[in-house]
Amino acid sequence: MTEDSWTIARELNKDELLGATKRNTNMARISWTGGVVLLRVVSVQVANGFARTVIRASFRGYGQNGDQFAQQREYWDLESNNNFETSIASTLQAHFTATQ
Repeated sequence: MTEDSWTIARELNKDELLGATKRNTNMARISWTGGVVLLRVVSVQVANGFARTVIRASFRGYGQNGDQFAQQREYWDLESNNNFETSIASTLQAHFTATQ
């Protein structure tokens, strides 16, 4: 069994960030400017020529809190809505299907 892994950091604009993360009512007053995704892809070769690939993404969002009494933060950790991971998985699947 062999394992390959890749870790990629990518900047996101505001629309990409909001399209890839879940909405949280506690963050409704934040004026988002962008963010970063840290993507980890692990692929393991298993029996009979198959591979198992696990894709995980973690997001940090940057912006300004509109609540003047709230503590200002450098960033907020945001939960993925799995759209980003699904798009990566679809791309990998299409690539490896096309090469067979």
